[in-house]
Amino acid sequence: TLPHPLRDGSSVVPLGALTLPGGSRPVAVLRHRSVEAHPADTDGTGGGLWSVGTDSSGGNDAAGTPYVPPAVYWHALRPRDAQGSAALRKLTDTRAEELFDEVANAVARHLKAFRAVEEYTGPSSREMSQEAVARVLPEVSDVRLLAGVTALVRNAVDRAVAVAQYLEPPAPAQPVTPRNTARTRGMFFDHEPEHGDDTTLRAATAWGAEKMRGSWYGGGHRWTAIRQILAVNHVLGGEPAFGPATPSKVPFTPVDGWQRDEYTVPGEGTTWTTLLDKLPELAYRAASEATSAEHRAGLLVLLEAFAAGPLADPAGTVRRVELVEPLDTANPGRNGRPEAVHRMGQVLRKGSRTVVVLADHGRNSRDDAARWLALDHDPTGAFGPVPGFTLDREHVYRQGIARDRLTRLTALVREKGPAPWRPEAAEAFHTATGIGPLQATALLSAAVEEPGAEALTLLGTKTRAFETAQGRLDALPRDERHTVLRALLPADPAELWSTGPDVRAAAEAWREHLGSLVRVPEELDLDLSGATAASVDLLLNAGARGWLAHGTPVPDGSTRPALLRVGGRGTISNALTALRTLAYTLPYGHPLRAHLPVGLAALRSRLTDPALVLDLGLDWTDSGVSLGTAIRAAHGLPESGGAEADGMVRAGSALLLAPGYGDSERLLIRPAGLAGPDDPAFGLVEGIVSEHRTGDFLALRALLGPEADA
Repeated sequence: TLPHPLRDGSSVVPLGALTLPGGSRPVAVLRHRSVEAHPADTDGTGGGLWSVGTDSSGGNDAAGTPYVPPAVYWHALRPRDAQGSAALRKLTDTRAEELFDEVANAVARHLKAFRAVEEYTGPSSREMSQEAVARVLPEVSDVRLLAGVTALVRNAVDRAVAVAQYLEPPAPAQPVTPRNTARTRGMFFDHEPEHGDDTTLRAATAWGAEKMRGSWYGGGHRWTAIRQILAVNHVLGGEPAFGPATPSKVPFTPVDGWQRDEYTVPGEGTTWTTLLDKLPELAYRAASEATSAEHRAGLLVLLEAFAAGPLADPAGTVRRVELVEPLDTANPGRNGRPEAVHRMGQVLRKGSRTVVVLADHGRNSRDDAARWLALDHDPTGAFGPVPGFTLDREHVYRQGIARDRLTRLTALVREKGPAPWRPEAAEAFHTATGIGPLQATALLSAAVEEPGAEALTLLGTKTRAFETAQGRLDALPRDERHTVLRALLPADPAELWSTGPDVRAAAEAWREHLGSLVRVPEELDLDLSGATAASVDLLLNAGARGWLAHGTPVPDGSTRPALLRVGGRGTISNALTALRTLAYTLPYGHPLRAHLPVGLAALRSRLTDPALVLDLGLDWTDSGVSLGTAIRAAHGLPESGGAEADGMVRAGSALLLAPGYGDSERLLIRPAGLAGPDDPAFGLVEGIVSEHRTGDFLALRALLGPEADA
């Protein structure tokens, strides 16, 4: 019997006496979903004998039993190993002590072997313990019972070790080693300049949609960008990294004179490398009176960090590149996928050349290679291969600013404050280029996307008008726009305070790079709110500018030209909207109207390219089924398989199925295979895909049809 409630004050459900092999009859009670066994004829003060959870694996007290049924089924339990059970009931103190010692020795041997090598591949501690139990108790033949006994003995060993450690006299006090050092937290871990945090720098360095990218999770400030820039400049200048040590298990084979630093640079945070092409523009913005005090302070911190090493003026000696490293597909990891080696923060050197791994760029589409973002500094500009990697997506930085020029500008801003705003400079730039007064003001102010009220008052403009002007500037070809911005910074930065920006050089750059661009004059004051500025400019210049030109080649292993997979979601519908908006808003007889049929013809010509394949975001039917299933059924294709050498399934001449998320398939469109606006493919897709997903596909039909000509 047991008292109710128990001595600990808890209430349990009595189950009765549990008759076990050998005649033992502990009292069983149900506590929540666990069965507890207590000694018979006790007052409950001594606690329970054991406890196992039901409707589960049961834990260590039921090791060897994959599933412990609810107590209502326990009457059907039978001994699994009669001989083994009998041996356990007759276990003497001597054999129990031998059992304990053998398991303890097995645990010690495993620990010693594990610590002796970098990567242990031998038997586990549990396996070695179970072998020891089998040697001491050969009568136990059932592996499940053997596993259960092993777990109980191992539990006793662990408890004995814990008691011994508790009773062991404390070790003499050791000198305290500082935990917050560069070796543990990374290079420049304590560098936290005011307004130099990632959030401020992201806003201060943005040019429209061109922003620093990265992980913005969590609260509070983070300084990952500024710390990594300082660290990279440090190692590119020839100094060794001094962050955490490179993990000893990460392989590296010195080949052809290459060496690896013993320590690492910070390898996480924001992607700031795109700023290396924009340092003169950022310097000009830092000196602009239209820049807020907070953003100016952040820009000065950033520019001074770049000026501390070779990154300020790459001049063709620094490149951004992806290092592609094959994975060991023959030995998959625990999750069944090949595991990548941790490379972030590593510094590789050969002579004066230095390669720094900055970020993990994931894996390739076949999941058999890892991709790492790296900066490669070669003072000769020759670059070359990196042993162990293939190289992809190379970009050489050529637009920097001399370090002494940059240092002079930051010193002037700190000494004098921002250069005064000069409205006459904006007017002169408009007169020289015809850009329009508002756009000239927005360009020369170098203001951020959403300037404050103080900046708008300084510039003499309103929020909505300034946003429109900024949108027009953002629609300009990116490289050409930055060329004009760079030209605004005088060779001697001090001239910003005496004579203002270099309007003459900027106007010459505009005429050279953007002078032939056809644009809607600012003075027309048309309501183009339904169309994006980029799509309007594209339509008016479609014959001279690329449309749907940037994508991913899809090779098939042959010598034929590869298909080009282009993301067209939003692009097709924006082009149609721009065509309609200009047709409705341009005054009758205006010279710009003559560009509309020319632009439409250029768009249609691009759509006839047999290599062009559009990804319009078509994955699922309106009922939530993979679109590939419906397309296969409509074209009489098998439910799976059928992919050609390029990995895609053809469903007629215009529709292709590519692997999507999981087992789904994504529908791609090959416009050259469509038989005009009445092609059955339009009706098929429109009938099974929800309306909010077919906008671009139906816009494609409109561009091909007579409606666009009207």
